[in-house]
Amino acid sequence: MEAAGFSAAANLAASGSIDGKLIIWDAATFSQRSVCAHPDGVTRLAWHASQPLVASACLDGRVRVWDLRTGAAVHDWGGHGAAVQDVGFSCDGRWVLSGGDDGVARVFQL
Repeated sequence: MEAAGFSAAANLAASGSIDGKLIIWDAATFSQRSVCAHPDGVTRLAWHASQPLVASACLDGRVRVWDLRTGAAVHDWGGHGAAVQDVGFSCDGRWVLSGGDDGVARVFQL
């Protein structure tokens, strides 16, 4: 496992791993709700402060935002020439910032 954490906006948690799986968990029962498949390993997760969303950084050079309630990808952004190693939401939740092994930081509008 590479990343894990709890949502502040919902009674949910998520874990991401090098096998490309982002697993969404029900935090009340600790049961698995859904699996969000990535084509490559997940390196980092970031939590939206007020919505049930989680952003994932991936070894395939992409950043994805997932709806924790449904397990569906609501955004999928590229632009990195190498693995994405970090991701975060702005304080107001309107922007996503990523940093990759290509030495580039990218900003995406949510």
